[in-house]
Amino acid sequence: MRRIVWMLSGSLLLAASCALAAAPATPLAAHWYISRVKRPRLPHTAARLDNAGIRLLKKGKYREAIGKFDAALKHAPKAARLYQNRGVAFMALGEYTPALADFNKTLALAPDMDSVAYWNRAECYQALGKPKLAVADYSHALTLKPKPEARAHMLLERGRLLVDMGKYDDASQDFNQAKDYTPLQAQAYSELAYVATMKRDFMGCIGFASQAVKADPKYVDGLVNRSTCELMNHQYAEAKDDLDAVIRLKPDMAQAYENRTAVNVFMGDCKHASEDAEKAARLNPDFADAAHELVAQCKPVAQDSPAPPATEGILTSPVTKGTLVSPLQ
Repeated sequence: MRRIVWMLSGSLLLAASCALAAAPATPLAAHWYISRVKRPRLPHTAARLDNAGIRLLKKGKYREAIGKFDAALKHAPKAARLYQNRGVAFMALGEYTPALADFNKTLALAPDMDSVAYWNRAECYQALGKPKLAVADYSHALTLKPKPEARAHMLLERGRLLVDMGKYDDASQDFNQAKDYTPLQAQAYSELAYVATMKRDFMGCIGFASQAVKADPKYVDGLVNRSTCELMNHQYAEAKDDLDAVIRLKPDMAQAYENRTAVNVFMGDCKHASEDAEKAARLNPDFADAAHELVAQCKPVAQDSPAPPATEGILTSPVTKGTLVSPLQ
């Protein structure tokens, strides 16, 4: 899940948490974390079926992989890693209830399993709307000395759950730790920017979002967050520059055009506001009414005129899963 602060039309401006519109991703990420637990020897037939299932997992043939693990379990019904691997396949299909059952069985058979098993179960709890249980499993997994990349991802996910619980200070601690892993630095700073908006600290949001963009100049989430907070802080020209950059990177992002419509309205540029509203409506007809409502409120104003106060409503974003799971090899 990536967190973005979007501006939506209402009484002209609404600060909102919204998931970035992006192409659907496969539930199973490209990264495979290999368990470091010493594995017991499987019977020959079970081992052969387990290896065949893992090959199918890597090819994205999840249903076929489940069949292999089912067959392997007939020969080794108490092999924890077979339940773990079948759980991975279920999770990759978005079938979190059977995945959770398999991870529970894995940990019942091998409670000393490494961090990956707890991480996988945390992802299931998160998808099934059980955030407290997810946080508990992320917390336990983090005590088991996961690899740096895995640790950073877990910190980000736990932090996002803590934000949803309103525990902003605890979430900030997680994001601050996650940013020490350079490949995820932009994401971590963008999350810190989001937390700052929840505290109505728009200058803090701008600072963190700027760090995200510095870490990755093409990181759209950071640009969007910064543009939103710039607008909330009445920095209209800066907000427009950032939205221009977003649209160059994502020319089909309807909500970026709607946000730029709002900026143009505040700047009194009714011509460009109308053009952006039309583009937003053309890309996503659901935005048509809101975009045109914005344009209807447009009138020439001085650039440094104070903006109307933002409404206090906060919308909760849907969860976009970016599950990182591992078969036991």
